[in-house]
Amino acid sequence: MTAIVECEGGKVRGAPSGAVLAFKGIPYGAARRFRPPRKAPAWPGVRDARAFGPVCPQDVKASQPDPSSLFGQVFDGDPSMDFVGEDCLVLNIWTPAADAKKRPVMVWLHGGGFARGCGSTSIIDGSRLSARGDAVIVTLNHRLNVFGHLYLGEAGGEEFAHSGNNGMLDLVLALQWVRDNITAFGGDPGNVTIFGESGGGGKVLAMLSMPAARDLFHRAIVQSGPFVRANTREHAARTARTLLGELDFGKDDWAKTFDVPAQRLVDASLATEAKMQGARILDGSMGCWQPMLDVDVLPHHPGDPRSHALFPDIPLMIGTTKDELAMHFGTLPNFATMSLEDAGAICAMVTGEPMDEALAFYKARRPEEKPGYLMTGLLGDLGAWVPTMQLTEGRVAHARAPVFHYVLGWETPVMGGRLRSPHALDIPLMFDNVGTVPKFVGEGPEAQRVADAMSETWLAFARGNPDNPTIPHWPAYSPQRRSSMVFDVRSEVVDDYNGAVRAFWAAREAGKPSAL
Repeated sequence: MTAIVECEGGKVRGAPSGAVLAFKGIPYGAARRFRPPRKAPAWPGVRDARAFGPVCPQDVKASQPDPSSLFGQVFDGDPSMDFVGEDCLVLNIWTPAADAKKRPVMVWLHGGGFARGCGSTSIIDGSRLSARGDAVIVTLNHRLNVFGHLYLGEAGGEEFAHSGNNGMLDLVLALQWVRDNITAFGGDPGNVTIFGESGGGGKVLAMLSMPAARDLFHRAIVQSGPFVRANTREHAARTARTLLGELDFGKDDWAKTFDVPAQRLVDASLATEAKMQGARILDGSMGCWQPMLDVDVLPHHPGDPRSHALFPDIPLMIGTTKDELAMHFGTLPNFATMSLEDAGAICAMVTGEPMDEALAFYKARRPEEKPGYLMTGLLGDLGAWVPTMQLTEGRVAHARAPVFHYVLGWETPVMGGRLRSPHALDIPLMFDNVGTVPKFVGEGPEAQRVADAMSETWLAFARGNPDNPTIPHWPAYSPQRRSSMVFDVRSEVVDDYNGAVRAFWAAREAGKPSAL
C-alpha cells in the first residue's frame, strides 16, 4: 500500500514503514556549486518517494567505516553512501498519517561535523519515534565540507560573499520547506523542534545564531555538539587559498573549481583539512569546513552572548554523554595498560599545552581510575562537557526561555563495558532504535529502559515540556541549583553535576582572554 501527498513541487508517493508512513528523498531545494540554494523545480506526475536521495560528496571511507570496526557497528546500515551527488538537497518524512492533524514536528540535523554524514542511516530511522509520540520526524541531507563551506568571496567578489555558509543556507531553505509543506503530512508548522548530535548539535547552535532562521523553529535540542566558535573570514579565506594550492591552481584560477570533478574536490578538501587543523582540536570549533562569521548570515559566534540573545524565546535542551571520548580512545591497543605519563602525553598532544596539573586533579578525584579513563575524562570534559556548560549558562543569562541540561550516564555493556557512555550512544536511545545497533548498546533490557526514558523525554519536550512519567520532574537550569537530568536505568536530577570539575576549569580559564 502506498500513500500520495501533494506538496510544493508536485505529488509524492510514500509507503508504510513500521506503523507509520515514510516519504523519502523529497527535494526541498536545488544546489548549484558554491552558490546559494534555490527552490527545487516542480516535477510532473507523481514522484516516487520510497527511496533515500543523494548524499553530499564526502570522505565516504570515514562516513561508512569498515563494518567490523566499532564505528562501523555504530553506524551500520547506511543505505545511501553509494548514492552520492552534489544536488543533494533532499529530506525524509515519517508520519503517523498524512491528515489534517497538527502533530509536533522534529527536524533532525545529522552529525559528522560539517564535513560528513547524511540523514538516511538506520540508526536515525524515524519510524519508531514517530509512532511512539504521534509526531512527524524529518531528516535531511545538505551540502557539506568544501561544497557547503568553501569561501570564494576573497577571489570571486560579492557574488560569492556568502559561499562559506552555503551549507547553512541549505538548512534554512529546508526549514522553510517544512514550514510551507509539513501540514500536508500531518505536522504542525507552528511547533517545530530542531535537534541534532555532534556536528548536528553544532548545526542547531548555528541555526540559533542565524537571523534568517527566525520563526522557522520553536524549540531546539543540542546533543554533544558544543559548537562555540565559527571560522573568521580570514581563516575561511586562508582555507580557500590552501585548497587552491592542493588543486595546483594559482590565485587567479579560482573559477576553475567549478569544473573540477567532485571526487577531486573531496580529496583536496581532505588534504586542506589536514593542513588547516593545527591546534584547533578543542577550541570550540569543528574544523576548517564549518560556518564562518558573516554579518548577513552568521553575525556572531554561537557562543557569543549576542547569539544567545538573538532567539531569546526558544526553549533549549542541551547535554552530553558521560564519557564522550571513550569510543575514540577506548579502542587503542594500550588503552587499558597505558601509564599516567602516556595519558599526559596524549592530553598535551591533543590540547597543545601541558596538562600535568589538570591530570593530577583528575587523578586526585579518582585515585583508583586507570590512566586511560583519566585521559578520556579530561579531554571529554574539556572538549564537550565544559563548553556545553558554558553554552548552558550563557543561554540562561542572555535568553528568556528555559534551558534544560542533561547527561547520559548509562553505560553500554558491550566490549565488557570498556566504552562506558561514549559519544553517539544517545542517538539509538532517543530515536528508540536500540534494535538496530545491538553491538553498540547490547541486547539486554537495560538499553530499552533507557531508550524509553530518552525517547519519551525528547517527544515531551517537542510537545512543550520535557516532564513525562518515565523521569522525575526536570527543573530548568538555574545559576542557583544548576540542575541536570542524568539519564540511566533509573534517571535522576543532580544539582551541580560534576561541580568540582566545573569549578576547576572555570578557575583555570579565569585568567585567559576570551576567544570570542
